[in-house]
Amino acid sequence: MGEEQISVALKAKRDNHPMNPSGWSIIAFAPSASIRCVRAHQPTHLALFIRSIIGLCGHRLSVHGSYTEAEFLGPDYNKENVLIKELEDAIHKITQGEFNATHNKSDL
Repeated sequence: MGEEQISVALKAKRDNHPMNPSGWSIIAFAPSASIRCVRAHQPTHLALFIRSIIGLCGHRLSVHGSYTEAEFLGPDYNKENVLIKELEDAIHKITQGEFNATHNKSDL
């Protein structure tokens, strides 16, 4: 993809449907598509959702080897990666910080 900026809107709402274990539905809206996450309380699923948002915007993050939890939470997914951290912070903000304590227990 080119260097053009792509706007993404993040929205969250409480969703206590039985098929939604986190109690939240988080949606990322981009011009060409939208994606939803209902398992942001699990660090692996939050990492996958954030990577999906980045991919939706045309950016690539590399995952080396097989797709294991260690790799999804591994070298590209850390607090030093500015884009991922900004998305993670935005998700925590719109979900009123509900998942912060859960995710801070493990070393993201």
